[in-house]
Amino acid sequence: MGTRGLKLMARLGYGSRGAVYLMIGGLATLTAIAGGGETVGSRGAVRELLRQPFGEVLVIAISLGLFCYAGWRVMQSLFDAEKHGTGAKGLVIRAGLFVSAATHGFLGVYALSLVVAAMASQGEGKGAIAWLMQQSFGPYLVGLVGLLIVGAGCAQVWKGARRRFHKYLEFSRAEHPVLSWICGFGLIARGVVFCLIGGLACFAAVKADPQQAGGMPEAMSWLRRQPFGQATYAAMAFGLFAFGIYSLVEARWRRIRT
Repeated sequence: MGTRGLKLMARLGYGSRGAVYLMIGGLATLTAIAGGGETVGSRGAVRELLRQPFGEVLVIAISLGLFCYAGWRVMQSLFDAEKHGTGAKGLVIRAGLFVSAATHGFLGVYALSLVVAAMASQGEGKGAIAWLMQQSFGPYLVGLVGLLIVGAGCAQVWKGARRRFHKYLEFSRAEHPVLSWICGFGLIARGVVFCLIGGLACFAAVKADPQQAGGMPEAMSWLRRQPFGQATYAAMAFGLFAFGIYSLVEARWRRIRT
């Protein structure tokens, strides 16, 4: 695959990730406005899309885009496409990119499986945690995964708050100040949700109970139960939608180093 092909693959991938988060954030925002209902994660968003007119075609397109995104993340991780290096910080970043590749690749497989076999809904996050818990040193592995997710969440909050994402984009804050603010807010919100997901995994490790873990729906539901939870939930819902916009911005303006 040539340079143009790799760039196209990366941009399709960012666009597909954006579409998924626009659905997640949009559905969560509607839930916040209605004052009831359940939050959906990435799988729930794909299931909801499948119910729409021409849903099968849309889900197939999203799944192919997710495979493109996973492939690009693999290139970034294994072949160090963006020159993170082999130092401790670089290796941690590249490991996170590989985990991102696996996560979005599995989501692509799940999306296709819905079309092919009309699979029923299953809890997000708990299946993998339960499997890990059954392994040798399972609680320790789950705790380590939780800490890694928390670390990734903190990194996204820092990236959004400090506007560190601009070094990867082909426009400056001065050119698109509103868009820059939306992108930063989206990264912060996604980082907070990641910290909550990681925290639930760590709690599950301490309790040795995989049912205490969960994915985005469980994290958002926990947030909603806290003091001022409805307002915080609404802010995070808008933030996840903003992260979808940020992904579309990356699809358009990201510097793709091949």
